Amino acid sequence: MVAACGVRPRRTGENSKADHMDPVDALLRLGGVASLGELLGPTTRSRLRTAVTQGRVVHLKHDRYGLVDLSTDRRVAGAAGGVVSHLSAALAWDWKIKHPPLRTHVTVPVGARRPSQDVALHWSRLEDSEVRRGITSPVRTVIDCARALPFDEALAVADSALRGQEVDRHQLLLAAQASPRNGRSRAIEVIEAADPGAANPFESVVRAIALDVPGLTVRTQGEIQGIGFVDLLDERLRIGSRRQRNVAAAPERPTGWCVR
Repeated sequence: MVAACGVRPRRTGENSKADHMDPVDALLRLGGVASLGELLGPTTRSRLRTAVTQGRVVHLKHDRYGLVDLSTDRRVAGAAGGVVSHLSAALAWDWKIKHPPLRTHVTVPVGARRPSQDVALHWSRLEDSEVRRGITSPVRTVIDCARALPFDEALAVADSALRGQEVDRHQLLLAAQASPRNGRSRAIEVIEAADPGAANPFESVVRAIALDVPGLTVRTQGEIQGIGFVDLLDERLRIGSRRQRNVAAAPERPTGWCVR
């Protein structure tokens, strides 16, 4: 259509610059990592190309882009076409774990091809609510670890998550009960044993060992009169454990207690 005086009207709609976002803003809205297809709605190919040239956006692989300030794990996961998960996600949530993973844990959609990146790979269906800015949500992270890891490592993750108050036991139990059958009973066992009173992974691992001993029932952070606070204790058997022994404890010690 031609307007009066033969002047073409300014085009509007999807090709108008005013209708498109800066690629950095678009990535922020999309969680920091996005495919080309996801970005071409909010922004344009030209703007995206310019942002990459200016160093404001990272081209992770042929069809995926990310923010410059992405952590290494998120960049690796983004390039692999997935999200940070399991122990790598636990670290991203600032939780204490038994030991850091040797490779980035990445979860990709079921049916996705194995990426070329050297990662600890997991296939799973993730709901939108289970991913936050390229990382599995706190609840999903705990359940993934509880289903896949050895009991002591999973317990350290669950203890730390409860201690940090990012999740509560009720949320975790519901999620564990609703998780896939493979690993469900293990997840429930971990969540039922989890305790925010554990101060660090060392205490979590020692408690995991103690829970395997028949007849031993320990609780965290107890106080023994005349000795002081201990990390773990069984009041029935009068056994206590603490990582750092207080050599200046009170001289009058209760009889019958064994504290190591």
